[in-house]
Amino acid sequence: MKSKKKLIYIADFSLPNMSAYMLHVLKMCDAMSEKKFNVTLFIPFVKKGYSFNYFKSKYLLKTNFTMESFFNKPIKRGFFSYLLFAIKILIFIKKKNDLLIISRSIIPALVLSLTNYNVLLEIHTEMRGLTKAIFKIIVFFNFNQKLKYILIHKKLNEKLQLHKKKFIVLDDCVDIRDFKKNVSVKNECVYTGSYVDGKGLNVILNIAKRLPEIKFNLYGNIRTIKEELKSLIIKQKNIKLNNYVTYNKIPDIIKSNKVLLMPYEEKISVLIKNLDVSSYISPLKLFDYLASGSTIIATDKPAYSHILKNNFNSILISTLKTDEWVYKIKEIFNNNHNTLKIKKNALRTAKKYTWLSRCEKIINFI
Repeated sequence: MKSKKKLIYIADFSLPNMSAYMLHVLKMCDAMSEKKFNVTLFIPFVKKGYSFNYFKSKYLLKTNFTMESFFNKPIKRGFFSYLLFAIKILIFIKKKNDLLIISRSIIPALVLSLTNYNVLLEIHTEMRGLTKAIFKIIVFFNFNQKLKYILIHKKLNEKLQLHKKKFIVLDDCVDIRDFKKNVSVKNECVYTGSYVDGKGLNVILNIAKRLPEIKFNLYGNIRTIKEELKSLIIKQKNIKLNNYVTYNKIPDIIKSNKVLLMPYEEKISVLIKNLDVSSYISPLKLFDYLASGSTIIATDKPAYSHILKNNFNSILISTLKTDEWVYKIKEIFNNNHNTLKIKKNALRTAKKYTWLSRCEKIINFI
């Protein structure tokens, strides 16, 4: 029997974790494993007591793959921590040449490629500081011959200036199978995802004030919300501010709410300080929303205009003014808007963006 090709997937988060980054990597490892690769995920640290089966259950993974960690505690975000991580990986793999390497961590990808490994580096945000400077030098002097790239959005290449044959653009995805369960639908609105600036919590607060008869359910990492905004939201009786929940609960939560909110603001932050990702965002929750069969109301943004189409698979609003959002929500809740076609088209769209199809495109690109 032909042996499986070995795939090393490198990421610089530690487990457990609350980030979409983590979910993306686990789902990619899972899909690559389903594509018959022998997958090993390299990460800095896994907290004692957390087995693979825990993550398999909590993140709805379908296969088994291996996880290797290299430190006794979580590492700090920064160039030198990631450089040490890269060195530990180099020592661990010991010049094995039959490896497919995909990395979401930039420094290990650069180090491995400079030591003659072929590496596929996936980039979701622009680079900063010393990492950005070193990357520019490597690209300028053409030291990146062993590197190919996956970009989450075509706009990122305006900052990276890569040759068009060196990269492929792939959005985030969803596993449709996670959303097969039937649940009863409540006449409520939901938001899932990050609570950082730009994700629209201020907008939802203003909408909720105008629609006291409708309940708004929010899910995210409460530690990332500003205290002043948190206090205002808690005081609003028809908003339920929930903490982060593991992904196995997300499909039922989304499917059980009639309206899914994605009110992105002009500038969209992430946990990296002073970084605006609004021009190249590909939000993972967007694909969860599409797969759910509920009605999406979102800000009309060029970054995802190739996916969301107004009155086709979603309802898009070009302003953040409360009146327009209130009007559309009322229209849906009063059954004055034909959402059946929109929801069917959302499901059709979701089927074009699956983790398995994403992996197939990566394999073809390699």
